[in-house]
Amino acid sequence: MVRTLDFDKLKSLAYYSLSEGDALSLLRVVGPATFAGLEVIYGVKNGEISIDAVSKGDIVLIQRDICRHHDIYEQIIYLAHSENKPVIFDIDDLLFELPDDHPDRISGYFTESLLPMLQAIIEADLVTVATAPLRDYLLPFNEAVEVIPNYLNDSLWKFKSIDNSQRQDNVVTIGYMGGHSHTPDLLMVLPALKIINEKYPNRIRYHFWGIEPPEELIGLSQVDWCPPKSSYYQDFVNFFQNNTADIGIGPLCDNIFNACKSPIKYLEYGANGLPGVYSCVKPYSDIVTNGVDGYLASTIYDWVEMLTALIETLELRKEFLLNAQHNIRQNWLLSDNYHNQFRLYKDSINQIRSVQIKSPTTFNIVRQLSGQYYEEFNRIKFRNKTQLDPLQKTDQNGQLLHNQLYENRQKVQLLNDQLKESNKRILLMSTQLIDDQKIVQTLKNQINIGQAKENSLREQLGDRDKQMEVNNSKMNEEETTIHSLSTQNEELQNEILSYVMSKSWIWTRPFRKIIYKIRQAFK
Repeated sequence: MVRTLDFDKLKSLAYYSLSEGDALSLLRVVGPATFAGLEVIYGVKNGEISIDAVSKGDIVLIQRDICRHHDIYEQIIYLAHSENKPVIFDIDDLLFELPDDHPDRISGYFTESLLPMLQAIIEADLVTVATAPLRDYLLPFNEAVEVIPNYLNDSLWKFKSIDNSQRQDNVVTIGYMGGHSHTPDLLMVLPALKIINEKYPNRIRYHFWGIEPPEELIGLSQVDWCPPKSSYYQDFVNFFQNNTADIGIGPLCDNIFNACKSPIKYLEYGANGLPGVYSCVKPYSDIVTNGVDGYLASTIYDWVEMLTALIETLELRKEFLLNAQHNIRQNWLLSDNYHNQFRLYKDSINQIRSVQIKSPTTFNIVRQLSGQYYEEFNRIKFRNKTQLDPLQKTDQNGQLLHNQLYENRQKVQLLNDQLKESNKRILLMSTQLIDDQKIVQTLKNQINIGQAKENSLREQLGDRDKQMEVNNSKMNEEETTIHSLSTQNEELQNEILSYVMSKSWIWTRPFRKIIYKIRQAFK
């Protein structure tokens, strides 16, 4: 019996996932459904799983390790099939091939989910994955495996450019963003980061978002760490968009697990204004054009040389970022591609098969093992909960101490951040104080110069007053002399007039003429 669904009437989907609000749900289900105007009916709320959501949705989408609750998963599948509703299983990582040094492999976090996930892959009406290598890996288990890439949700991300107009220094920040599961990848590139740090001791800063920096770096003053503050993707986007770096790095160890991952870091770095250096492995080698919109590094030497080139050349960083953002805008925006996801649902669902399993015998074995392992895991959990032996108690205490250490590190990081801000303010205040002191000293110098000028003027005025007194004295003496001469002159004039008017003057006149002529004759 072939079940069909009129896609035009597809208005809602029942969504079962343990990833409430994180990147997995926002990137692959909730974000695309929002763009499409499709109602998402959550089958999991606050950790509680509701079977009733199956009946409320037009299709049922099960994501990743929700299958660890095997008894509830079986009920969801049974109800969906009984109501003639197609079941889609979505997975974005090759969890069956976790490397030996992967933190989730070491902790066993996904162990109880592996067989149930394989059961879900085999019996799902449609399996959706993020990359072609992951599809190729799963095709032997189910022929209906399709790729739905992880796109950049441009309703959340805003494109940023490189702006150095406000920079007061020549420091270049190298940033890395990722969760604790990327510890092996970060350790792989650590030798290159140490070389770069030695090469540029006063010009480089490292900023880590999420994952704790390696021990060799965490104690350095030029290393900043922002521990994860929330598992919600929206919170992460808001936080990351308010932070920045000059260069982003995307190291990945070369293994089949990483080869099946999506290049989401390239998209997020690009949107946030970070040109990047990435490992020359899938998925980055499928999206990055080496030397055009990023660098692809294969060796430690490559990492050092490529980071050096970006550190030294601002124009190269700008060129890489412009090209990366052009690529993202042209090919990787969710707003331009969400419809492909629901067209894929339509094309696949309209020809849905009635659980035509390739190997029923294998499926039955997987299903039986899933149930048995689920029961055994529950028994182990019950024993661990009720009968903890001393070693387990020690482990619990150790975990408690580890958690306390982590909290203390967070507090120390917060205090360090506050101390840095205080130091910046003190430095600013000191600079302002020095400037104020310089201004005060300048004013004092100007006052001293003014006082010197005033004293000089006063001395000059004093000299002028003395000179005026001398001049006045001389003027008085001259006036006295003039008055005396004037008196003498007047007396002389009177005497002459009296003489001229006298008779003796008149009688002696002829004799004066004769005497004058005689003098003229003897000259």
